[in-house]
Amino acid sequence: MRLLITILFVISFGKIFSQNLFYITPSINTKLNICSTNWTHFSSYFPSNEYFDIYNNTFHFSPYMGLGLEFEWENKKNNFVLGLSWNQDIASVSAREVYMSTNGKGDWNNYFNQELKTRKSFETHRFSLNISKPMFNKSVALKLGVGLLFSPSGNKPGEDLYYNTYSFDPFHLEESLIIGRTYSALANHRFSFNLSLGVSTIIQWNNKYLFTLDLIYSQGFKNITAGSFMYSIIDLDSGNETNLDYGLYSRGSGFIFQLSRKINITSIIRKAHNNK
Repeated sequence: MRLLITILFVISFGKIFSQNLFYITPSINTKLNICSTNWTHFSSYFPSNEYFDIYNNTFHFSPYMGLGLEFEWENKKNNFVLGLSWNQDIASVSAREVYMSTNGKGDWNNYFNQELKTRKSFETHRFSLNISKPMFNKSVALKLGVGLLFSPSGNKPGEDLYYNTYSFDPFHLEESLIIGRTYSALANHRFSFNLSLGVSTIIQWNNKYLFTLDLIYSQGFKNITAGSFMYSIIDLDSGNETNLDYGLYSRGSGFIFQLSRKINITSIIRKAHNNK
C-alpha cells in the first residue's frame, strides 16, 4: 500500500512539474511619484497669492531605490503566470516656490528671482497578487495586480501625528515684507487598497535570459501622505500678518520602473533530483 501511494505521489509530482514552473524573482525599483493639491480628487494647481508663486510638482522622482521579491507560478498549459509580491515603495509630495522681487531691490530678498523645491515622503510596502499574460513568444507580458499599500508611519485611528516638521528663519521678501516658512508631513493612513497595471519585457543576450524590465502604473485609493506648506507674511509698515497654508496629498500612486531577475526553482529542484 505504501509503495502504491509512493508511486502515485511521484507520478502526480512529476505531472505538476511538467506542466508548471516556479520562480523566485528579486527586484529593484524606482518611481515617478504623483501628488495632488486636492484631498478628494486629483488636481495639480494651487490658488494664487500676491506674494510669490507656488506650484505642485505633480510628477516627480524620489531619490530612492526600493527592493522587492515575488514568488511566481507559471502555468505552461494555459500560458499565464500567477505571482505574490512584496516591494518597498514610497508615497511622496513635492512643491516648488518662485520668489520674484517686485521692488527691484535684490538686496532685500534672500531668494531674489530664485526657485525653491521641497519634497516630503514616507516609506511604504506594497503587497500584490499579480497575474501576467505572456505574449509574442514570451518576450512581452501584460501584468495586472491587486493588493495593499502599508505605511509603517501611518497614524492609527484617532491619531493625527505630524512628522518631518521644519521651520526656517524668516527672510525679507521685500523691504517691508518678511516671510517665514514651515513644512510638515503627515502619514494619514496605515493601509490603502492598490491596483496596478504594467508591461514587462525580457532582455536576452545570445538567446540567454539576462533580466526583466517592468513599467508599472500603481494606483492607491487613500491618501497615504499629506504635506502642509505654511507661510507667515508680516508687513512691517502696517504690522499686519497674512498666513497661507497649501496642502499636497499622495495616495502612493505613480509609475514604477523595475529591474528583476527570475530564478527558476523548478529547474534547480530537477537538477538536484537528477544528481542524486
